[in-house]
Amino acid sequence: FILEKMQIRNFISSAKRKDLDEKIEKNLMPEFTAMNVGLFVTDAGMNISGLVGEMALEVYNFIKPNTIHKTNKYSKGMPKKVILPWIIEHYIGGGKAYISYHKKDKLKDLDNIFHLLDGKGVVKYPGDLITKIEANDASNEIETEYFLAKWYNNKNLHLTFKRIDLLNKLGMMATHNIIHS
Repeated sequence: FILEKMQIRNFISSAKRKDLDEKIEKNLMPEFTAMNVGLFVTDAGMNISGLVGEMALEVYNFIKPNTIHKTNKYSKGMPKKVILPWIIEHYIGGGKAYISYHKKDKLKDLDNIFHLLDGKGVVKYPGDLITKIEANDASNEIETEYFLAKWYNNKNLHLTFKRIDLLNKLGMMATHNIIHS
């Protein structure tokens, strides 16, 4: 309940989310007392920039061009468009697209970090990237506030960034985290 009210899952990397879920599942969380809850909330508040920084690094590594696709070659900064392989689980031309279960968290983090960098808080349903992709059955492309997305039968998602300034902020945060870790 407290995690949901704090929306902490929207500010932490998927690795931290997995670790947190594992602790909850294995009952490894501290005893539920007012003092422990207070310490948890205080610790999360004091470390929010570090938590978001870790998420930025994870998102950066997810979208960083690292495949052989011509579009993914870059020399300075991030490219305006990247090709993300193995994102779409099922798509038959003209039908619905379903995002791979293993990639949903990464796309949600990408959407969240852009909203956070723009100062708009976390992404809200139904305007999020995942919902728009999976709800679209008219074509194989959608547009959100920050992205143009197009997907193909080869399971690739072509993502064009509409706000290069936010993409560069993400790159700066991530490289800052790489240097200091």
